[in-house]
Amino acid sequence: MERIGFFGGSFNPVHLGHTVLVKKLKDDLQLNRVEIILNGNPPHKTVPGASYNDRFTMLRLAFDSCPFVHINQCERDSAFVHYTYDTLREFRNFYGQNTALFFMMGYDSLCSLDTWKNGFSLTDYAHLAVISRPQYNPELLPFSVKHFLKDRLITETTSNEAIKALNTPSGNVFWIDSRELDISSTRLRTIIHEGYGTPEIFEAKLQPFIDAKVIEYIKHHHLYSLI
Repeated sequence: MERIGFFGGSFNPVHLGHTVLVKKLKDDLQLNRVEIILNGNPPHKTVPGASYNDRFTMLRLAFDSCPFVHINQCERDSAFVHYTYDTLREFRNFYGQNTALFFMMGYDSLCSLDTWKNGFSLTDYAHLAVISRPQYNPELLPFSVKHFLKDRLITETTSNEAIKALNTPSGNVFWIDSRELDISSTRLRTIIHEGYGTPEIFEAKLQPFIDAKVIEYIKHHHLYSLI
């Protein structure tokens, strides 16, 4: 069974935490490919700083060495709000039942899943892959989320249970522990904004977090100079 991962976000800007995480998820979930869904108008946040086209170009630069990654523009239209439930339903209708779909989300998103449009029905169309950290504990989640996870949660991707679930089209929640780079795009926008005042150390501040080609693009287009 083919396995496709979906990783949505504003990627404003894309950073090494994103790229490393996508590679880890590909390996852990044995994905054939990953679709990066760039949000045009996400329901849970505003998107300051860079246009859709700029963010799309930065994504292409960041993932140009990953042939298994495709930058998907299905949520490009900013005239209306895009909901994950609707997007996953469209993907399921397109791929049918012979493809396993995995939607990747962070722990914080899982905590607020009860506020999403039909959040607890996402697994009707895809598996969820929750990116966690060692300090996060499923037992500390809100009661409604814990109830949702009952009989769905898989915490070990190499278990017999996981191997069986990987060959089903949808319905489970995979708990993926990650110790990778922990940096937020919000913090990076501040670092970039402040860095324009000290051009001699601009790149040095960003190199641990952002691909060199993306840094060059940000500098050339003066992105995040006003935030």
